[in-house]
Amino acid sequence: MTDVIETLLSKNLGKVNVTATLVADYQPDLSWIGEYSNQPGPNAIETGRSGNHYPYFNPANAEYAQEEFKQMEAYNRDEWMMVGVCVTIKADGRILGDTSLWGIEFSYTVEDYHREVMRDMFHCAIEEARKFLVSIPKSKSEQRFEMALRKIATAPKAEWNKVATAYQNIAIEALDGKPIEEPETLVIFRKFRDGGDIVALFPEMEEGQNLCNSYQHVGQHGSASYAWLVGGPNRITVPAKPGEYADLLAELESIGYTNLKIMKKWMRGNRQ
Repeated sequence: MTDVIETLLSKNLGKVNVTATLVADYQPDLSWIGEYSNQPGPNAIETGRSGNHYPYFNPANAEYAQEEFKQMEAYNRDEWMMVGVCVTIKADGRILGDTSLWGIEFSYTVEDYHREVMRDMFHCAIEEARKFLVSIPKSKSEQRFEMALRKIATAPKAEWNKVATAYQNIAIEALDGKPIEEPETLVIFRKFRDGGDIVALFPEMEEGQNLCNSYQHVGQHGSASYAWLVGGPNRITVPAKPGEYADLLAELESIGYTNLKIMKKWMRGNRQ
């Protein structure tokens, strides 16, 4: 049994139906926060309860012990929950792709990161659909769909490659539907104080270890520290003016960045 908490997307694109939902995760793994116990750990917090009600909370990270205890207590009060993002693609009622990702925080309000996960799961569902269509007899429309999906499989897999997204739109159009709306890509242009080179930063394309994706004329895509480039102690870059980044913007658009949202600054979870 699945309990749908929110419907993120439900569209009929020609013969194709795309559905994305947030589904309740009733057995989540919360060990990354900590756990209640009858035995105190090295950084245990007394819960004020006793007996079979677990008198201790053992946090997963000593540095954030109090925050993690408050977070777990809030979970117990149903102030937030864990969910899965589930995406299903159907054609004429037949499931072509079905994929999900679980263990996602949800405070009863749909946030941008929920939609980002939805887009990632949609890509996975498209790949499942391609594999499924290979294994069954196909109509002419399904053959066109498969050909478009094969283009997806052979396109570069990097998140910043907008050509792959364009092929996904072609796949939907192949079944007489409309293209999936292209999501905006947030970009911030900065100029190095030393040399004047321009760099495009994509703070929402995380590369791990507090790095994000970036692009320059020389070297093209690479990882960069947004915090160090924008707010480091030496402030090695300054905001670039439109005339200064015009050439780099044109280059980005020429390689598939068709829906850029140019911003001056960025804070995690907010667009400014």
